[in-house]
Amino acid sequence: MDIGVLFTQLSAMKIDFVVDHIDPLGQGVSKLGDRITFIPKTLPDEKGQASITKESKGVRFASINSPNDLTVKSPNRIISRCPHFDICPGCHFLHTDYDNELLSKKNAFYRHLKKLDPSPENKWSIDIHRASSRTGYRNRIQLHYDKMKNQLGMIQASTKSIIPIPDCIIATDPVLHKLKELYADGSWKKLVKKGRRKGHIEIYQMDSGKVRVSVNRPYSDGGFTQVNREGNEQLLKLISERVTEKNDGNATILDLFGGKGNLSRSLSPRRSWVVDASTYSDDQFEKHQQYIQKNLFDDFAPRDLFQEIGETVETMIIDPPRSGVKNLSEFVNKFEPKEIIYVSCNPATLTRDLQAISSDYTLKVVQLHDFFPGTYHFESLCVMEKKV
Repeated sequence: MDIGVLFTQLSAMKIDFVVDHIDPLGQGVSKLGDRITFIPKTLPDEKGQASITKESKGVRFASINSPNDLTVKSPNRIISRCPHFDICPGCHFLHTDYDNELLSKKNAFYRHLKKLDPSPENKWSIDIHRASSRTGYRNRIQLHYDKMKNQLGMIQASTKSIIPIPDCIIATDPVLHKLKELYADGSWKKLVKKGRRKGHIEIYQMDSGKVRVSVNRPYSDGGFTQVNREGNEQLLKLISERVTEKNDGNATILDLFGGKGNLSRSLSPRRSWVVDASTYSDDQFEKHQQYIQKNLFDDFAPRDLFQEIGETVETMIIDPPRSGVKNLSEFVNKFEPKEIIYVSCNPATLTRDLQAISSDYTLKVVQLHDFFPGTYHFESLCVMEKKV
């Protein structure tokens, strides 16, 4: 059956809901009725009617068309400044104040951390680093297009339709300016005139401030950087302070999934081995950094990398993709770091990986860095120290 027809049929089905709590994906969770229902853009204790968008494995997914569908509204609800918020899938918390958003993220993070130790008395203190602004921070946006349907924007998962977002308020001013240009008179179609029917366009503000637009290129074409530059600078400062405190100038640092060496760039004079699968030139790194191009997901990567470097390290820094590092213990066994600094955008794979080394390492520092205000995403930093 065509997904549009199926969605129309499901949308005609209304259910009553009462939101019990918010899940790690920023969705309201209702336990009313015969199954659990997930409803985005809602808050705890809110009640109303929602349209079913999907049913799967004993659960339902539903949506509200607007706050007017609510019969009981949370006192924490606010009117979103974003004109696209009610229909755009990109943001999840712009209908509540920032303190409440951070509380939801902290609770989601803690639910994952409990997998390391479920005992109620062992509650780690999560150090929260707030964003200075909930809007105007994102230096990179990826849009999807469909030439036949004349659509450009964000993909709505339930309908597979594309939602236009010409006035995205979380983009930096230069990115927003370019975004408006692409929408003006359909000028984006000129970029994809000879391209395939469906694809994506990425708007990317470089470190120089120049805005780059790429079509159907790999994500972060031109080199990965964090989407929130101010948040990234704060993270680098904290890592630098930690490494400086724990290691002298002769320490050796291993920076895995290091990209262009973002996290170890400021750790001079400590020798830093930066390892990533991308192609970079030596002049993109600082003098204390030495780059090794290697696929760290290869089964033999821990062994081969240790043979190439030929020494243990004082500190191992890890900043993997969302999938994490399932073989983290193999790298740890080879390099025997005294300390591991793990930076992650996915608390589920972070805690899975830390569980694998928890018999030999103790979790000492837990930080939540809000690189992505308005969304359910956040960056985290955990420090593990080798047990004596």
